[in-house]
Amino acid sequence: MLQTTLLACLAALCNGQFVIPLPALTGPSQVGTITLELVDNTRLDPLSPTPQARDLMISVFYPIQHTRRYTLSPAYDPLYAEFLTTSLGVPPGIFSSVISQSYAGAYLHPPDANPGQPNILLYSPGYGGSREEYTATLENLASYNYIVVGIDHPYDTGFIAYPNNRTVTPIGDPIGDSPDVPATSANLTQYRAADFISVINALGKNATFAKQIPGVHGKLDVSKVGVLGHSLGGASAATAMALDSRFACGSNLDGAFWGNLTQISKAVTKPFLLVEANGHNRTSDASFAAFLDANPKGKYVLDVKNAKHATFTDLAYLSDVAKAAGIPVPEQDFGTIGGERMLVLLAKYLDVYFRKCLGGGDIKKGLEGVTGFPEVTLS
Repeated sequence: MLQTTLLACLAALCNGQFVIPLPALTGPSQVGTITLELVDNTRLDPLSPTPQARDLMISVFYPIQHTRRYTLSPAYDPLYAEFLTTSLGVPPGIFSSVISQSYAGAYLHPPDANPGQPNILLYSPGYGGSREEYTATLENLASYNYIVVGIDHPYDTGFIAYPNNRTVTPIGDPIGDSPDVPATSANLTQYRAADFISVINALGKNATFAKQIPGVHGKLDVSKVGVLGHSLGGASAATAMALDSRFACGSNLDGAFWGNLTQISKAVTKPFLLVEANGHNRTSDASFAAFLDANPKGKYVLDVKNAKHATFTDLAYLSDVAKAAGIPVPEQDFGTIGGERMLVLLAKYLDVYFRKCLGGGDIKKGLEGVTGFPEVTLS
């Protein structure tokens, strides 16, 4: 198992004895973060074993100018770190040793050159994954002057820690246990798309909720929001765009699409960027061709040579840490591009894409203007 291999390497490397920092931010801004609970009382949770409102946990990353009296936030919630330690059978202290580059509770303060509200991006993790496994990606995007919101999806995400030490885990394996994987996967994208909508409704209509983000003084402008995710999260981004016109542009990071793809693609009339890992393309995945061909206008594809599906997670960077210490990590898990390079690559391309899409400009010309990444092919 990929995670077991890597975490055994990290156990040998640090044995929980010192801090493992996530990589330095590459954007011009420093970043703050806060974790919030969002209960949507207008929706029943479709996966809960008992009737209850949909209850989300989100992490918000945003640009700041001042770090005084604030400290860097751990990359993992203590309960989530404990869950990973126990479930994967690695020595304690490893996950709690990983520190983000974001300051907990710092005040949102955009750069002086761009004093208005930063554009908002919503991010959904891969199936079974947690928003916390993408901390490096999310905070790095935020350093380019975005409010980035990572979302966990109850009973789909492998483990969610709530306030007051409450936790939620899936009931079995919703996809793996299903007799109809395509139908179940399509349903999950619908649930996740509804979660995206719950988040922008809360930020845009509920000033009390939005003001929990330090430095926010009222409702946020959610009339044009970007939406993206990895794997199932990326497919859910497309579904969300088909359902709500406030999602002005989206991106799928190496995820198969699910549902009625002709219908979804035709409903996605605004820009959409598909980022492919090496070998995962329209030839190997029929869902890519179906989504792209049904309505090709405004669809962009980036193929990243030497990347693998797991390269889009923080685990790829942690594998760099292990390799730097002389501990071998199998190439088939993360490819050869390197986790830190992948973080930089994604930030550069996603920043240009969302900046042009949300702010106006030629998206294709902008993507073509990104240099220094010969492993990328744009179509």
